[in-house]
Amino acid sequence: MANIIIVESKNDKHFMNALVNRLNIKNTEIDSPICLESDDYVCLDGVDPNPLKPTKLITKLKDVKTEIQKKGIEKIGIIIDMDNNSQTTRIEMINNSIAEAFSDARRIETIRNISSFVRISYEAFEIQVSCFFTNVEGSGELETVLRNIATKPSVYANCLESWKSCLLSNGKSISDKDYTKFWISNYIRFDTCSISEAKQAGKYCSMSNFEYILTKDIFNLDSPLLNDLRDYLMLFRS
Repeated sequence: MANIIIVESKNDKHFMNALVNRLNIKNTEIDSPICLESDDYVCLDGVDPNPLKPTKLITKLKDVKTEIQKKGIEKIGIIIDMDNNSQTTRIEMINNSIAEAFSDARRIETIRNISSFVRISYEAFEIQVSCFFTNVEGSGELETVLRNIATKPSVYANCLESWKSCLLSNGKSISDKDYTKFWISNYIRFDTCSISEAKQAGKYCSMSNFEYILTKDIFNLDSPLLNDLRDYLMLFRS
């Protein structure tokens, strides 16, 4: 049997793959991301015409459904960002997406909590589905987590606070989400990039090559902050 975990972005996939490998989970594949950088995509951050039935997630679930019997898939996980949503709203969105994608099922149980599997039953097979939301203290996304598990001194990144204050004093602002992404970008480029790497900064000091960045030990993948996520991933280990 095999398991599939659905994630939002390419960087989410790299991060979850790193954790899955660290936990020695052999039978679980992090599927291709919902959001592809080449798309003018509608994703899960509220820009979807109907955020409670997000187009991309429903499409992805339908794609996975066609592979269930062929690949012997037993469990499906859905990991998306909490962003500024409540857990209740996120779970409602997941349940609505499952109901849409598996509308031909004989029976669909309702997800009531994260890290808890429910069953979708057909005449010929049964599948288990669960979800988890990337967050720090109830909000945020992958970059929020990364900022909180950074291991190296972050002088360059932290000095962005002065820049942010300057913006405010001039009647300008930046969203918390964009600021955190900017913080991570500066942390990687200026706080942790070696002299030799800086010669090819686009390749070695950028989130565009996050798979490589994760090998540099600049984020603590054993952080207690990731305990809940690790516990969730371990549910896929057989």
